[in-house]
Amino acid sequence: MGIEELLLEKARHDGLQKGLQKGLQKDKQIVRNLIIKHGWTDEQIAEVAEVSADFVKKVRASLNK
Repeated sequence: MGIEELLLEKARHDGLQKGLQKGLQKDKQIVRNLIIKHGWTDEQIAEVAEVSADFVKKVRASLNK
């Protein structure tokens, strides 16, 4: 693999990581809003936000700190 391929692979990896982080932050914000504004259960939020109930529990725990 040449230097160009290595650089392209690194750029792809970095872009993917940034995209995943941005998506995770957006998911957290959606879950926070549903907890604060609607008082839904973890299961309801997980279903609507299309995340795991465990993820919702972690966000809820961070809000309670």
